[in-house]
Amino acid sequence: MGPVRRTVAATFADVMRFAAELAAASEGRAWRAPRSEGGSVVWCEASLEVVVAYLFLSAAIVFEVVATSFLRFTAGERATWWSYPIVVCGYVLAFVALALALGRGIPLGIAYAVWAGVGVVLVALVSWFAFAETLTGAQLVGIGLVVAGVVLLELGGAHPS
Repeated sequence: MGPVRRTVAATFADVMRFAAELAAASEGRAWRAPRSEGGSVVWCEASLEVVVAYLFLSAAIVFEVVATSFLRFTAGERATWWSYPIVVCGYVLAFVALALALGRGIPLGIAYAVWAGVGVVLVALVSWFAFAETLTGAQLVGIGLVVAGVVLLELGGAHPS
């Protein structure tokens, strides 16, 4: 088995262990999530409240990306009436989910950085795939820098326990 296959197999095993731990968390117990430090996987524990907070943050990102993507259908000569409710509902749901994530203990700076950064990257990718917009090398480097910035903020920030 080559090094890439071994890495994929190890990652899959980690995901399966993570899923089992997440299932245990639904019974009120703490769960462990993988973190990479120095090239090896380290397990860290988090409460169900933290898991729920990050699920709300993930939902906020998805709603924001959907709403922003549908903005494309509200402009120009081919504007469609049905895109307006999707945009409005998407943004309302995004802010509600973001508020719920903040209410469960994610610090505002971390939550907003993750929400905005991941949203920017996903909207750029959706625009590239769905609307055939171009991504230049400089834009790809910018996306990489946004991802690196979000990761650094997340790793360096104070997290609820």
